[in-house]
Amino acid sequence: MKRIGILLLPLAGCVTMLHVQDVIGLPPPANVQSRRAGQSVTISWQAGEEVRAPNFSGYLLYVSSRSMAGIPLAELPVPIVIGRDFTAHTFTIGDSLPLFVQVRSRAGRNHLSLPSLPELVIKPATP
Repeated sequence: MKRIGILLLPLAGCVTMLHVQDVIGLPPPANVQSRRAGQSVTISWQAGEEVRAPNFSGYLLYVSSRSMAGIPLAELPVPIVIGRDFTAHTFTIGDSLPLFVQVRSRAGRNHLSLPSLPELVIKPATP
């Protein structure tokens, strides 16, 4: 019995407040696109059914230099918080690496949708 307790103790730290119903009940934004102009990139999307969700509070925009497919929530980069009335965000980028982008809908503090699919890839500018 001691072995089971020892095994469960490290696993207890893996539990989060996010539940399956949280990601299934809140749809991600649709038609996520990117538009690049020099060093500036605009990510835009269409608001959908998520805006009707109770406590809908906006979106989280994740940008990373590596793919975020399959990464646990705890390991995602710090998101850019987008208010509920906005469906686009513009930021400045460099030319050295590709960027991977996902957008998630959020309701309250702990309710997130699945990521927008497909994951966007912003490639380095070609000379």
